[in-house]
Amino acid sequence: MSSHRLHRIPFHHMLLAVLLTVLPVFSTTGCNFAEKADTLKDDIINITLEQVAMQLENSLNQELGAIQVNTPQVINSKGEVDWELLKQTELGNYVFYSMGSYEFRAVLTGDGIFRIERTNFATGETFAYAEFNATIADGKFDVSVK
Repeated sequence: MSSHRLHRIPFHHMLLAVLLTVLPVFSTTGCNFAEKADTLKDDIINITLEQVAMQLENSLNQELGAIQVNTPQVINSKGEVDWELLKQTELGNYVFYSMGSYEFRAVLTGDGIFRIERTNFATGETFAYAEFNATIADGKFDVSVK
């Protein structure tokens, strides 16, 4: 059983998801709500790379302690990460963020490179979203856009 946790969805993201569910109903009445709903939908779909990187970094740092307890050799005495060993842990392929009908999954592909896949549950589509570099310093992950 996996011990990682999904992050709580911020209230404003949840509000956007609810509005996206309700506002399209008004599009048939000729109201301006359809335009606003489309704008809100675009905001959710186009979540910035920096926001996703921040979510990944926070998630990795939250899970790091548990990984070090279960697999202490993942980080050696010099503070270097054994990326191949990390791939074999739950951090090698896991969902780190969920928002509305979207899920973001991090897949460790190489030395500190995480490929992010975004799944839309409404359509069932999954696609490669971005790649990020992860490094570790002072016992914490730092994630940046590749």
